[in-house]
Amino acid sequence: MKRTPWNVALPSRPTSRRPASLGQLRFNSTKPSLPKLTHIDDNGRPSMVDVSQKQPTSRMATATGRIYLPRVAYDLVTSSSTPSPTDANILPSLEKAKAKARAKGDVLTVAQLAGIMACKRTADLIPLCHPLPLSHVSVTLMPEEHAHEDAAPSAHGLRHSIICRATVSCDGRTGVEMEALTAVSVGLLTVWDMLKAVAGKEMLIGDVLVSHKAGGKSGDFIRHGCTGAGGEDV
Repeated sequence: MKRTPWNVALPSRPTSRRPASLGQLRFNSTKPSLPKLTHIDDNGRPSMVDVSQKQPTSRMATATGRIYLPRVAYDLVTSSSTPSPTDANILPSLEKAKAKARAKGDVLTVAQLAGIMACKRTADLIPLCHPLPLSHVSVTLMPEEHAHEDAAPSAHGLRHSIICRATVSCDGRTGVEMEALTAVSVGLLTVWDMLKAVAGKEMLIGDVLVSHKAGGKSGDFIRHGCTGAGGEDV
């Protein structure tokens, strides 16, 4: 019988291993700087971030977004004229839709109030957000008319839009970016609701982003190339 020399290593038998869990992969990694989701605990379950050790500081964030409209909806928002009384039974379908949209009130004012109200309820809408004592909320909406060459690719050929801009500030332990984004998102959704009778199948919401933040451990941030509600470049 042939004997194997004592100094020759025998091939090891393949062994079946259970796949590592998400927590094991995270802690067995040799790269301590790998990104980690702060709202997920070591067991992969949702968890609110503990900010109790942070000191309150002044925080501010600005977010913007747009809703792109067909011309008929844009004219409803920007026109201050009141239609003359007419028998509703003889109005064409488009005029009926316009009358229904006008009956809801001033589109931009209602959307502005909706954005402010939603901003104050962000922690109720986004499960793991911290309730914050907001010191200031500003929401503005402004109609825009784009030249064909200036229209964004996300507009899909629509040359009219309403830009919503929300600026939020507080003295707290965490930032207010989510509050600003919530204000913009709900403001734009309210514009959609106000105009859906006229253009519900054609409107598009997009370009929702944080354009500026200040305060906190990560420092200040400015996204260049974003046009504000007042037409300024931020």
